[in-house]
Amino acid sequence: MPFSFNSISANDLAKVIESSVDGKETTYFYATECEPVNVTRFFELMREGLGKNGGLRLPIPGSVAKVVLPSYVRSLLKYTKSTFDCSTCKNIVKDLRFRENEIVENAKFLHHLEIKKILIPT
Repeated sequence: MPFSFNSISANDLAKVIESSVDGKETTYFYATECEPVNVTRFFELMREGLGKNGGLRLPIPGSVAKVVLPSYVRSLLKYTKSTFDCSTCKNIVKDLRFRENEIVENAKFLHHLEIKKILIPT
């Protein structure tokens, strides 16, 4: 899919929150990595975490994706054209970057919960 968005690692977000709690004044900023990540890359990493190989890869135009995606996902597409300033996060987390290994491990974890029948869809 031709969509990219800003993301942040849960571990990096925890560092940002911890740093903010210690602050003396209220500061507002976007907790985000610096480079947008393509949605397709997320799917590839999730597939890797689930141990799925190959598969049929079809390019999906944005106009088609907007029609077939669930409404709760479609409503987020407006953010794919936005970029957010990462300078505050970069000052807090020196090694701020997209962490592919976390996506793979998250897929494994979610799959484990699903097998145990304790995954709660949100």
